[in-house]
Amino acid sequence: MRWYAEDFTPNSDALVIALGSFIEKPIDPNRFEWYNMAIELSAITNFKKLFIRDIDYAWWQTQFEGLKGYGPHVVANFIKEKVKESKAKRVLITGASAGAYGSILFACLCKLDLAIAISPQTSLGEGRYIKYKLHEKYTGLTINKEETNLKVILERYGNNYSKYNIYFGKYNKSDSRHAALISHFPGVELFPLESDQHTVGRFMKHNKMLQNIILKFIEKGV
Repeated sequence: MRWYAEDFTPNSDALVIALGSFIEKPIDPNRFEWYNMAIELSAITNFKKLFIRDIDYAWWQTQFEGLKGYGPHVVANFIKEKVKESKAKRVLITGASAGAYGSILFACLCKLDLAIAISPQTSLGEGRYIKYKLHEKYTGLTINKEETNLKVILERYGNNYSKYNIYFGKYNKSDSRHAALISHFPGVELFPLESDQHTVGRFMKHNKMLQNIILKFIEKGV
């Protein structure tokens, strides 16, 4: 199964990177999450696209086929090379849930312009290790557990350039807590929505909020 797909042919200075989540799994293994919305937006304006998914559901910590090494810093180097290859002048990265975790992670490590993070988890507790069988998936790997916490990532690698816009249901206690964990860092802005759901991605798509955010970035930047 492919873990990334790209389209750098459009005549545009903007690149949108869409990360897969563990919530909205695509039915077709060869079609990426966010693909349909990207096609919808492409009918309105041109922009370059990069789709990435964590096939192992391992929070970007394990091996990605074709890359030397493993873990988020390896994936970040891949993204940096793809941004360079695309010749984009501004980059937005987005995702929901685990994809939102990745959008904050890689916006920071790659110094991307803007992360649109929808209901992100920002740390990995034991419950998540059990749910996604992370102890088994990480067997034989040297995982920097401190850096699975986005608070630590932003402390160590944060910059004064990247922006992180976090959208979440304000009545969802877990999502509100995760958002609050990193709310004090430079560039982070919280957007609580009238919802108790995880995630609010469907709500944002249904009322065209997400589409409009992306279109505004493509046309005007941050």
